[in-house]
Amino acid sequence: MEQNYGGKKSMKTSLMVALFYFTTMSCGELPKSHSIKSAWDFANAPERMGILKSDLNFHFSDLPKKSSLSKKPWSGGYWPNYLGGISYRWNYSRYSEKERVYYEIKKPSDYKDEDEINQLSPAEKFDLLVDNYRFDLTEKERKRTSVMKQLKGEKIPTWYGLCHAWAPATLLYENPNPISLKNSNGVEIAFGSSDIKALLTYYLHEKSSTTHFVSRRCNVDDIALKEQLEKGTITYDEYADKMDSAECEGINAGAFHILLTNMIGLKDEGFIADVTRGQEVWNQAVHGYQSKVIGKKQNNFSKDAAKGTVKEIKIATTMYYTIEVGTSWELEKNPDSNASLSYTYWLELDESDNIIGGSWVSEERPDFLWNMSKPIFSEEDKILQNLYEKSTGDLSHRKEFVDSKNIKLVWSLKRNKVKLKLKIEGNVSSEVDQIKIFIWDEKKKLIQSNKVDINYDGSFEKEISTWSWKPIKVALVSYNRSGQKISEHQKSLNS
Repeated sequence: MEQNYGGKKSMKTSLMVALFYFTTMSCGELPKSHSIKSAWDFANAPERMGILKSDLNFHFSDLPKKSSLSKKPWSGGYWPNYLGGISYRWNYSRYSEKERVYYEIKKPSDYKDEDEINQLSPAEKFDLLVDNYRFDLTEKERKRTSVMKQLKGEKIPTWYGLCHAWAPATLLYENPNPISLKNSNGVEIAFGSSDIKALLTYYLHEKSSTTHFVSRRCNVDDIALKEQLEKGTITYDEYADKMDSAECEGINAGAFHILLTNMIGLKDEGFIADVTRGQEVWNQAVHGYQSKVIGKKQNNFSKDAAKGTVKEIKIATTMYYTIEVGTSWELEKNPDSNASLSYTYWLELDESDNIIGGSWVSEERPDFLWNMSKPIFSEEDKILQNLYEKSTGDLSHRKEFVDSKNIKLVWSLKRNKVKLKLKIEGNVSSEVDQIKIFIWDEKKKLIQSNKVDINYDGSFEKEISTWSWKPIKVALVSYNRSGQKISEHQKSLNS
């Protein structure tokens, strides 16, 4: 399969994910750089990544100079529309466009040969697994991608695909092994690793989940501008004025450094970056970096430097991310999925050595950063959940339910190498006026307490985190309007 850097589809902004246009990237360097110095504005504030400001470390000397995720994202394909998305028969024995893309869907009784079933598309296999002999998912995917219209001469850009869902899937899910499952009729269906990746990618495309977005998307046609620059019809300053507008200057350099070092270096959490700053959007999962100081200034700051700047530090950073590779039956461990970009920028520090702003030196820079939470498999997703769990052994998405007279509660835990995250959600009865969470260490010392907001319909949701390595206890306590305790639910969490 030809290596591609990004799939594209029409823009649809929702709570689920940001779906972005993607276009091909032009090559070549500009003759010189153009920099803007400033503190970040609201759109570039690091806490917009869904992290409390109090949970971010802004102190420059505290931030690791290099780091990588303890779990590197897997790779795979972006399931382009022109091939039919996940209705593409990637494992077909012959490279026949007709049989891989435009095949005729047979009657269920015709799918008896094990080898033939192995070569079906991810969508067809899932339809068989759930006993959907109308092949609704396969037909839906063909309709979504408009792939069959190509038979009538319609063209589909090769970059349209599911990159907006593939990138977060590589971070949120474990790398699946091939596995065979039987449907209710006893038909055995073998799923390759790429089949399961395709279904997980499509699942994120379809499901609702909270998305956080830092910076802005550039909609300026930078390719056309570069062509005008090369032809001499515009000057470099005219080009730079458009590309350095608030819309297209990319994420603030200071905010970028804070998020890169905090998320990868301190929290062991990946994120997604649009690695180009122009109109095209290339979503890639970031998994590592290394930085070094290459210059300092104690005075003669730019007039646009953030207010309170007493020092500027010049940084050279290499950011590592995952790119698409070809499909595979076995679990993929492809070193060719690694890529990197090098950036140069100034960080603006205040008298306490905190980063308060930054400016780009390099023309290369990310346009924006984003992440999304992992959606919980619902009752209707049980078959996909079973397929995922059996192929990975990953049960971390499972939740523990607590149900009592006054409160219905769900505990959901996620642990990485330095941090424990606790998410609670549920509903309370009308007599409950307030909910609080308390966390203690093994010596019964209170680590933190948090108030949980209750929505008008009685629902609540709260995500908190602790850095404690030691065994801890969590309690959720509900109170009535008089401040009297109604109920208490405790859970011991062993690191």
